[in-house]
Amino acid sequence: TEIYTLSLHDALPIFSDLLTDNYEEYDKETIQKFLKIINNASLQGNQLLENLLQWSRSQTGRLQVNYAKVSCSEAASSSFKFLKNNAESKSISLELDIPENLFVWGDLNLIETVIRNLVSNAIKFSLSDQKVSLQIVEKNDFVEFSVIDKGVGMAKEMVDKLFLSGLGQTSPGTNNEKGTGLGLILCKELVEKMGGTIQVQSKLGFGSRFTFTIPVYKGQE
Repeated sequence: TEIYTLSLHDALPIFSDLLTDNYEEYDKETIQKFLKIINNASLQGNQLLENLLQWSRSQTGRLQVNYAKVSCSEAASSSFKFLKNNAESKSISLELDIPENLFVWGDLNLIETVIRNLVSNAIKFSLSDQKVSLQIVEKNDFVEFSVIDKGVGMAKEMVDKLFLSGLGQTSPGTNNEKGTGLGLILCKELVEKMGGTIQVQSKLGFGSRFTFTIPVYKGQE
């Protein structure tokens, strides 16, 4: 039973070795559980590499913003699909609240990267059977994306340092998930590259709300 308390990063080689060496000894349900854990770990590793790549491009001036008309629904749904197994492994429900036919002027890949990082972070610091939601609303010339959780929250001292480059605040998740502290700093970089802003409201023991903005689509080409 202790193996299930390991971080995904640590559990990946253990579960893959177990399947490789003892495949015929496990029933279908156990194999499916192992495969989900391996899949989650692979996605987590992929996200880490993507973050490092984007961060490297940003710091060396090679990050390009490919502006286009972006569907908020498409960006959100794709990001949630990517994190579905991650949420299910902690019995966390993902909820979307998106108006129909709402579009922003930005880069689909960068917006999805920001959403994935924020939602993944919310899952990381939520307890089992809680909810993580994404609310999207139009306000003036921008669209607000808010990722909301009822997890462990943060003290003001940590909130004040979250987006400061070089400080990379990180701590283990509720299932001992690990991180680099780079994700939130990268989110700030990407959002500001697209002309938006990002902010956080959080209270220790009561969860967090991360909100970022992207310019609304007004027929730009």
